[in-house]
Amino acid sequence: MVKLSPVSRPKTGRELAALWPKCPILSPDEVASFKRDMADSRSRLGPLVSKWE
Repeated sequence: MVKLSPVSRPKTGRELAALWPKCPILSPDEVASFKRDMADSRSRLGPLVSKWE
């Protein structure tokens, strides 16, 4: 689950770059699981069709 909430102040590129090394790194098994989940989700959605065309 994910909780989305507004930020109190947007981060600058420099601040984001400083935070990047602190982000958790997925294990190879987690990466493979994530890829499978994404492929499964995409197959359930079907092709995206633009309403503007």
